[in-house]
Amino acid sequence: NINAPQGHLRLLTNTTERARLNAAGNYTIGSFGGQVTSGFFGVSPNSTLWAGGNPGPFSRLHLHDGTPVQSSSYRPWMKNGVTFTGNQDHGFLGQKPGAELDFTDMVLHWSDNPGVNLKDRLRFIFTSGFTGAASGAQSTEGLEAMRIFPIRYDEAYIGFGDFYAANLADPLITEPTERVDVLNGRVRVRELLNGANQAQGPYMVVVADNAAAPSGERGVLKWRDPNQLDCKWQLTTGFNNNLYTAVGPPGVPCPDDVDAVGIGIDLSVNPTPPAKFTVNTAVFDEGASIIQTHADANVYGLRINAQGGTLNNYGARILATASNTSVHNYGLFTEAIGPTPRSRAVSARTSGATFTAYCGEFLAYDAASFTLGVTGRAYGGVSRYGVEALAFAGSSGGGSWGAASEVYGVIARADGGLSSPIGYGIRAGATGSTVDWAGWFDGNVNIVGDIYLYSSYYASDAALKTDVQDVSPSLDVIQALQVHSYQFTDEAVSDLGMPEGGNVGLIAQELEEVLPGLVKEHTVPAEHDSTGAVVQEAFSYKAVNYVALIPYLISAVQKLEADNDDMREQLAACCANPGSGDGRMHMGEEEGTTEGDARSLRIAPNPFEEQTTLYYTLEKAGRAQLLVNSSDGKQLRVLHEATQPAGEFQHVWNTTELAPGLYYVTLLLDGEPVVKKAVRL
Repeated sequence: NINAPQGHLRLLTNTTERARLNAAGNYTIGSFGGQVTSGFFGVSPNSTLWAGGNPGPFSRLHLHDGTPVQSSSYRPWMKNGVTFTGNQDHGFLGQKPGAELDFTDMVLHWSDNPGVNLKDRLRFIFTSGFTGAASGAQSTEGLEAMRIFPIRYDEAYIGFGDFYAANLADPLITEPTERVDVLNGRVRVRELLNGANQAQGPYMVVVADNAAAPSGERGVLKWRDPNQLDCKWQLTTGFNNNLYTAVGPPGVPCPDDVDAVGIGIDLSVNPTPPAKFTVNTAVFDEGASIIQTHADANVYGLRINAQGGTLNNYGARILATASNTSVHNYGLFTEAIGPTPRSRAVSARTSGATFTAYCGEFLAYDAASFTLGVTGRAYGGVSRYGVEALAFAGSSGGGSWGAASEVYGVIARADGGLSSPIGYGIRAGATGSTVDWAGWFDGNVNIVGDIYLYSSYYASDAALKTDVQDVSPSLDVIQALQVHSYQFTDEAVSDLGMPEGGNVGLIAQELEEVLPGLVKEHTVPAEHDSTGAVVQEAFSYKAVNYVALIPYLISAVQKLEADNDDMREQLAACCANPGSGDGRMHMGEEEGTTEGDARSLRIAPNPFEEQTTLYYTLEKAGRAQLLVNSSDGKQLRVLHEATQPAGEFQHVWNTTELAPGLYYVTLLLDGEPVVKKAVRL
């Protein structure tokens, strides 16, 4: 029997206390005072668990690794179990009693020291015999099966799979990004649906988002109304989900091209339909009628195709001969009535012409006052179009006509010769509406010549934007740009309407290296004469979005103003006490350091292209990390992580996989950060 009648039972080796069994008593742990700790047992390689004002042990058994004790995450229910402290963090495995008698939870708890942005994870790791593998059960790290990652104080994500190995792969996957995140592999639920568990009313189905990588939505499970799914039926494989009959080569058991189709046919009278397609109208008013309730579908009362005429080929030929008693004479009279988005009384199509194909040609000569080749008027309806012109190329618009070098919805030319002082290709005006638009273009607009504007506005409403964040003022981008003086070539002046004489601006290729999103390739299509011959080949050039540079200029001015404020404060301090210090003004942040100096981080060169070097100094030994974040704060990669002594170190950073832009490099020593900006050109 061992008894310590005067207080704690203390176990020492080499005069150092390694373990302690508490006597009766209590003390404050973290934010909770008066904690009864009688009989608690602590084990530590040194006395840091109970010396120097540290309270310990926290529970029946407390294992400590000898570093400063982290007690901020302690809770009073952490008594009957095992406590783990070390590396400034705290964990607990044990029981958590409930408010009611005989109501107890088993708890696996872990924590993070306050004020650190990188949250600690709960990881499940399996190991086997060590072979030096980079990842997996035979590596130093081991095979990670699952991790729980707290992204903030009120939410945690669970990831299944080896996320450590994923951090070594490309594309980089750092942490789980959803409440449940399966890194790879399949998910199986062996019993989910049976008669008792099936949905008993309106329901949604679960689908996986197939967004293209590297979209953050790829693979995310989402709800979808089953009525919105592309649910089609298919009669026979290869028929593209269409219903076919009376097709195919003759002589097969199925209906083929020598057979006919009949609807409403009395087989006792006509065992074979008299035409390829026959509709018996004995009961219905229409010979053929199609009713379609979907506003976005094509509806044809009758559609006729004719092919193969050697002399004339008519889809339909209509002749109306008027007598002297006829009031009106219509070769064709059509009406389209209904509350649909579009109604066309006549829609025409032509194809196969060797040079020019006309769906309709309208000519007007010798009018007394006005000569109108085409006039269009629209009355009624929600949307009204006086004239609508559509041109399709390739397999669009319900057919296939081969590739086209040019596609124009409307070509408008005004050739007044010398008799007209002013010619308008298009002149448009709009009056009488609440909001008047003389023109509306959904797409790019190419203009050769000058533009005269009374005013110009760009869409910038907050309602049109999401994920809006403040950007720290910076001069890096503007300093990387080079302004040039230049003159446009004769071809650019004549073909593109560029101004003659001296100009000042940027070179698109140089801007593209710094801000690629502000440079766009533009192609000028080829021009043809009236015979179809090419008179000007197509060519491409790079264009610059100068308006988008304004936010960067604003940011640069803000940065200059902030730097000027700092300089004014330093000058004022220097002038107020000119004899103090060594006479230098330390306005930079890249000065060298030696062992024993304060912690520092320097990036050289900066800006850089494919590689740079991180020079850093540690004022003490500890766990060091080098992290890279994007300009919006998202963590991209862990460059280096190891326990290091105090001193100077360097790390070569290969940046070929990064896009040009601004990044943040963080040096962490035991969770305390030093941050520097890095610019990739």
